[in-house]
Amino acid sequence: MGVIGNDFAPASLEVTAGETVTWVWEGSARHDVVGDDFRSEVQRAGTYRHTFVGEGAHHYACTLHPEMKGTVVVSAP
Repeated sequence: MGVIGNDFAPASLEVTAGETVTWVWEGSARHDVVGDDFRSEVQRAGTYRHTFVGEGAHHYACTLHPEMKGTVVVSAP
């Protein structure tokens, strides 16, 4: 997943339970990735990884830019 400008790209991703998603910062703006059960640090560069265990739609956003939203849809393995 890219953290580019003021967007998550792609904004929606489908994975299987147990898979790890990596967000990669590809710009100079500060952002974070915050969901119900995960939270990255606010950063300008680098990566953040989270392994999704529970099935369903996991919504997340950037707390600095609330218009930046995304969803990871997790299905059974």
